[in-house]
Amino acid sequence: LCPMLCHRMRVDAGAAHACVTPRYSTRAGLAGTLTQEKVMTDYSRYFDLVKETHVEIEGWFSGLQPGILPTLLARFSAQFTMITPHGKVLDIDGVERLFEPLRGARPGLAITLSEFNGIALHAGGAVVSYREVQEEHNGNRTDRRATVAFEVDAACNVLWRHLHETFCAV
Repeated sequence: LCPMLCHRMRVDAGAAHACVTPRYSTRAGLAGTLTQEKVMTDYSRYFDLVKETHVEIEGWFSGLQPGILPTLLARFSAQFTMITPHGKVLDIDGVERLFEPLRGARPGLAITLSEFNGIALHAGGAVVSYREVQEEHNGNRTDRRATVAFEVDAACNVLWRHLHETFCAV
C-alpha cells in the first residue's frame, strides 16, 4: 500500500510508516522516495517534477530531444486534464495531439520557471503553482502562470493530474 491508501484506510501511524512511499519519475526512471512525515511538509519533489517535465517540453518543442514525447506523456495521469491559457479544455489525448506536431517547431526555445508556490500537500498528492516564461530565438515570448494538481497513483508514482494555465497581462 502507498501512503495515500494508508491515509484513506486510517491505518495507524506505525503501519503507515511501513507503507511503500511515493516514487518520483525522472529521465533516468523512478528515483527517490519520501517518508510520510516529509510528504506533509516538503514540496521540493513536486517542484523538481515541474522542472524536469519542462526540460522535456523544451527539448521536444526545440527539436533537441526528438524522441522524448513518450517519456514526457508518461508523466501524466490517464485522467489528466488541462485548461490552456486560451481556456480550451484538453484531456491526455488532446495534449498528445497538441504536442505531436510541435516537435522541433520552436527552435531555440528557452523555458524559464519561477515563483514556485506550494498550495496544498497531502499523502495523495499536491497542488503547486509556478510562473513560466517561454522565449523563442525570433523574439516571441509568452508569460503564464500555472497551477498543477499532482496525484499519487496505486503504484505510488507521482503523476500530473490537472494543469491550468493563464497568460499574464502585458
